[in-house]
Amino acid sequence: MKQIRIVIVDDHELVREGLSSMLANGQITVVGSFGDPKEVLSRHHSLAVDVFLLDIKMPVMNGFDLAISLKSQNPTYKVILLSMEVNHTYIKRAITEKVDGYIPKNSNIDVVKEGITEVMKGNKYYDNDIKEYIFQLMMNESDINMDPSLGKLSNRETHVLRLLVDGKQNKEIGELLFISTKTVETHRNNIMKKLDITTTADLVKFAIAKGLTTNPYE
Repeated sequence: MKQIRIVIVDDHELVREGLSSMLANGQITVVGSFGDPKEVLSRHHSLAVDVFLLDIKMPVMNGFDLAISLKSQNPTYKVILLSMEVNHTYIKRAITEKVDGYIPKNSNIDVVKEGITEVMKGNKYYDNDIKEYIFQLMMNESDINMDPSLGKLSNRETHVLRLLVDGKQNKEIGELLFISTKTVETHRNNIMKKLDITTTADLVKFAIAKGLTTNPYE
C-alpha cells in the first residue's frame, strides 16, 4: 500500500509532537512538522506531501488561508483542518473553500487516521459531530424559509432541491450531504415525481419561484 506522506502545521509544539507520535505507523509517514505557516509555504515543494493537517487558529496566517495558498500552488494536495472549535462560521468556510476534511481536536487518533485515509481516496471527511451540526443548520434554514407548497418533499429532498437550484452537480451535492451520487439521483427523480415536473429547467424555475435560491453554505 502506498505510503501517505503528511505534514502537520500547528503553532503548539506539544500538539505537533503528539500527533507525529500517534500517527506514525506503516502507512503514514510524517515528513514535516511546522509551527510557522510561512515556513510551510516556502518548503512544501521539496517534501512530496500528500496530506496537510492544519490548525485553524494560528498567528500570522490561519489554517483557511494556508489551505487556499497550498491548493492554489498544487491542487492535488489534500487538506484536513483541525480545531478546538466547531461553529457555523468555521464549518461554512470549510465547505466554501472546499477543504477535504474538518476534524475537532478532541477526536481520538483513529478518527484522524480515518480522515487521512478517506481524503486520499478522494472523499470529503467530516467527523460525525460536524455532520450532525451541518445537517441541523440546513434543517433550520429550510424550516425558516419553507413554502407550504413544498410540503410534499422530505427535509432531505428539500436540501437536494436547494443545492440543485444553486447549480450544484450530483457529485457535489452528495459530498455536501454525505450521501452517494446514486442516492442524489434517486432524490432528484423523487422530487420531480412528487412535484409533477418533467424537466430540470422547470424544476429550477419552480424552486426559484418558491424562494429556494439562497444556499447558506456557499
